[in-house]
Amino acid sequence: MKAIRIQTYGDADCMKMEDAPMPVCAANGLLVRVVAAGVNPVDWKIRSGAMAHQLPKTFPITLGQDAAGTVVEVGSAASDFKVGDEVFFYADFMHGGTYAEYVAVEATQVALKPHTVPFAAAAALPKLWVRTTSSTTARIALKISLKTWTSCSIPSAAPPKRPLGGS
Repeated sequence: MKAIRIQTYGDADCMKMEDAPMPVCAANGLLVRVVAAGVNPVDWKIRSGAMAHQLPKTFPITLGQDAAGTVVEVGSAASDFKVGDEVFFYADFMHGGTYAEYVAVEATQVALKPHTVPFAAAAALPKLWVRTTSSTTARIALKISLKTWTSCSIPSAAPPKRPLGGS
C-alpha cells in the first residue's frame, strides 16, 4: 500500500509517497480503505519536530489522525460494523497515521458516515468531535449540525448509529 510518510523532521518537502506495510486489523478493530484524510495543525507540528518530545515516534512516520473511508475488514470483536460500511474516524496516532491508503483503527473510534455527508467533509469532523466531548453545549451543537446536514440533504437519512468515540 502507499502512504505519505516522513523519514526526518522538516518542512512539507520531507513528506514523500512511499510503499508502506499493510496495517493489520485487530480483533476489536476495523481495516478501512481511506477515501479522504483530514489535515490538522498538529500534523505540521509533528512533521516539523515541534512535538518530538510530547509524541516520540520512530521514523518513518505516517501523519494524520482523521479520515473517512470504507470498511474492508472487521475484527472478530467489532460487531457494530460490516464490510462496505462508509465510516469516519479519529485514529490513535501512536498506531499509525491516516495519510495512507489503509488504516487499522479501533472500532470505538469509528462512526458510520451519514450517506449525505461527502467523504471529504466527514474526514474533517473527527478532531472536532473529540475536542467537543468535554463540552456538552459544543457536543449538542455538533450533533444538531450533523443531523441538520443529513436531514436537509435527504430527510430519511439517519445520523451515525452512535457517537464517535463510543460516548
